[in-house]
Amino acid sequence: MDQKLKALWVEALRSDRFKQTGGTLKNEAGHCCLGVACELMVAHDLVPEGIKINITDGGISIDGRTRDAGYTGTFPYTLVSALSIPPTGYDRVIALNDSGERNFKAIADYIEQNL
Repeated sequence: MDQKLKALWVEALRSDRFKQTGGTLKNEAGHCCLGVACELMVAHDLVPEGIKINITDGGISIDGRTRDAGYTGTFPYTLVSALSIPPTGYDRVIALNDSGERNFKAIADYIEQNL
């Protein structure tokens, strides 16, 4: 994983800048931890060439796909590629976030120690 993105991601998750939600990268209620990573990749010009991340007030799409419109099995792997993290790490942060099992600070600890 890109160490600059990792540091930015961990710092952002530990801050109070983002509200946590689940089941989607971003909606009116807040962001999933992966949605925070997408925001940071765009803001800091860290999106890999060939991947398009579009952020609006209502959500985030990657390569034209969102969870609610056109979501397919290829969508998560595009994000895995963009983040350069192993699929097991990706699956784990989704589980931690979407289960409500962990808040952003605990997810930041997992990312810092395991990715």
